[in-house]
Amino acid sequence: MQKLTFYSISHPEKLNRIGIYFIQRLTRDLTRQRFAEVKVTVDAMERLLKSCHGSPSLNQFIEGYLLMVQRLLETNNAHMEKLATDLFVRFSGIEEDSPSYHRQYDFFISKFSSMCHAQNGAYIRSQRFNGLRGLRGVIWKSASDDLQANIWEKQHMNKIVPSILFNFQHDDENDDLEDQGVDQSTGMLYNHYPDEPGSEGSEPEPRNLALQCLRELFQKCSFGSLKSVLEPVFIHFELHHKWDPPATFAIKTFKAILYSIQSQNSYFVIQELINQLELQPTTEPEVRVGMATVLARIVSIAGTSIGPLLLAIFNSLLKQLRSSVEFQQSRQCTDHETERLFQDTLINALGDFASALPDYQKVEIMMFTAASIPIITESNNSVSVGATTAGEQIKWVQTSEAFLQKLLVKTLLQVATKYKTLYLATVFTDAFLKTLLQLQLTTDPEVRLIAQRIFHTLLDRHENQARLEHIQFVADLDIELQLSVEKCSRQDQLFMRRHIHAITSALYRNVVQAVYGQQPSGPVGGASLDDQLDAVLCSIALLCTEVSNDDETMVELLRLVLAFQLMALENGNQMSAEKWSRVHNLVAKFMNLCSCLLAIPALCQHVQQVIKAREKRAHPSLNIVDNAKKVAADVAEKLTLQAYSPPAGRAPIAHMDSEDNEQSNGETLTCRTIDGTELSLREKISADRVGIVDLGAEPSMLFSSETIFEAIQASNKCAQRLLQPFKPLALAQTLSATGSNVYLQNGSKLGGAGFTNNSIISAFTPLAAGASSSTTSGEGNLRGEQRTAVVWTDCLLL
Repeated sequence: MQKLTFYSISHPEKLNRIGIYFIQRLTRDLTRQRFAEVKVTVDAMERLLKSCHGSPSLNQFIEGYLLMVQRLLETNNAHMEKLATDLFVRFSGIEEDSPSYHRQYDFFISKFSSMCHAQNGAYIRSQRFNGLRGLRGVIWKSASDDLQANIWEKQHMNKIVPSILFNFQHDDENDDLEDQGVDQSTGMLYNHYPDEPGSEGSEPEPRNLALQCLRELFQKCSFGSLKSVLEPVFIHFELHHKWDPPATFAIKTFKAILYSIQSQNSYFVIQELINQLELQPTTEPEVRVGMATVLARIVSIAGTSIGPLLLAIFNSLLKQLRSSVEFQQSRQCTDHETERLFQDTLINALGDFASALPDYQKVEIMMFTAASIPIITESNNSVSVGATTAGEQIKWVQTSEAFLQKLLVKTLLQVATKYKTLYLATVFTDAFLKTLLQLQLTTDPEVRLIAQRIFHTLLDRHENQARLEHIQFVADLDIELQLSVEKCSRQDQLFMRRHIHAITSALYRNVVQAVYGQQPSGPVGGASLDDQLDAVLCSIALLCTEVSNDDETMVELLRLVLAFQLMALENGNQMSAEKWSRVHNLVAKFMNLCSCLLAIPALCQHVQQVIKAREKRAHPSLNIVDNAKKVAADVAEKLTLQAYSPPAGRAPIAHMDSEDNEQSNGETLTCRTIDGTELSLREKISADRVGIVDLGAEPSMLFSSETIFEAIQASNKCAQRLLQPFKPLALAQTLSATGSNVYLQNGSKLGGAGFTNNSIISAFTPLAAGASSSTTSGEGNLRGEQRTAVVWTDCLLL
């Protein structure tokens, strides 16, 4: 063998003839099944290849070498196939000085792929393992040089990719493989290569090698070849039902793909997956749910590399959400639960997608989502929306628009939770704040509640939201709430001074809608009266904590809560007892918190006097002190069972059923008077007569704007506006001089071309009982009996 090697090196022109002779001997020995001689021939060819790798005739010799490997593979003998695979893997590791452009690997791709699908015989596991090794060798040899045989063609990828995935999915019960020995930043595996000494003696595991092959295939894949590699993946998943929930295998596969390819190409994988989702028929909801689940799990990996296609991909997901809503509302949808699961999964995907983006792109996503939300004026089967151009007619949209609005608001909340606000003006742009305030005034209470939570999430910069969501009476601010309060910046002060009037107006109308709107006995979609009022209280409390050092903002918030108190006093006859007490408690809770934050002694003294007076003499439902919670809860339950809306001019709390109904479950609801005498609820009400109508006759139980003004003035702070009556900004005030239309809930047109700001409609104004429906100029009201008219325009003054 040494002489043959020396001769081959000395006479390189003879190398090709030597190879031809070995092929003839190998063919003859294989025919006669002389496997010992076959191994000798193979060993001789391998030594010559190693010794003469720099020979100018190497390319011709390699052709004979590959022909020898082909002959061994054609025997269909497991031992010969393993021998051939070893030879091919060693050949693939040799770097050639000059590539051979005419060399083809079609036979090897087909043969190794068929070995990956071995089903019969005693060496199934070994055959599959050797098939994967052979495919890996093909990838090594041909993928490094684009001028060589192009394995990225469709006919090759349709064999290679399914073979790898078939072995990767095999033995699914062994789920411990994922992420073992994997560097997620580079996608490289640290376990031994199959032919290295560290792997000898261990049982071959095709699944491990399949994952390694998959990663290396996508590592060597260029951007132009990604599509041809991804298409067989989608086809394989569809044929083998790998999209069906929970789609565990699909998630593992796409994670491996995204961790393997270049980071700047990750967006292409996401876009291709979305395109496949769009092509799926609506008759297969499980497949769509599975694909959406995969998107939700992998979109954060590619989020940092989306770049300029950010809004395009996000828009594609929003289109899928809209299409799902329209399909769910149609008669063709037979599985509403699965469709709703698909929508929730898409919303989670949008949230995860946003979480991986930088802050400036999160703001873009929120603006884009807000611009896609329809503003609906009436939550029934057909609703009217404001026209955006002059002369445009009323548009009627179906229930799907209302449902889409709810889903998009949930999506916006999901994105908002991933954003950390630094400056208010950065996130609350004019257009975004306008949309957010409009959503707080929509007719769907659940949408209003979600819009409030979005406002809370973006406004809260010191993680105070959880402590202020359901605030109660606070005796010691530092011990009970432990709020984080810092001095706000000059930019935030300017922002609040510019927008505080629009924000407080929206909050006022929100309370009016919650109080005067038609409220069911129980929560609908988690939007009960308590939830809505607690959300408003949380909003003003967060505003108070975030900009507590801005005197003008604090004065506006105090004007707002005093307007709540005045609304409850002047319109108590039109409220139920529950709503009346909830509004007064909202005012008391905020005044208690505000006095603790401002730390003005005179203000704290006044607030504590009012709270203690209510605790002693007012109806138990007005007691917000901690030791009276149980009594207030019992009274609320009693009122829910027995109280009803009385005729105009009579107090609901005093107007109870007959004395026969005073007993409830064998117990009498009792209260304690100032002198300690225990009386029944009816006796207590009759004795004090401090109900809804006559609470105004008890100044000690009301928060006085004059007293608050004097306390703030004494602390050298400007509070002149506190004495001015609070009037919410009318939506119609924001109309331009001409070319805008206003539509009422009934669809009637209020104004159009030529309609000016002189015709102002004060929307959501508390109504007097028995007032006739009319419209007036100036500060006129749109009135109706025990209801509130709604005026919608295409913009809101910010």
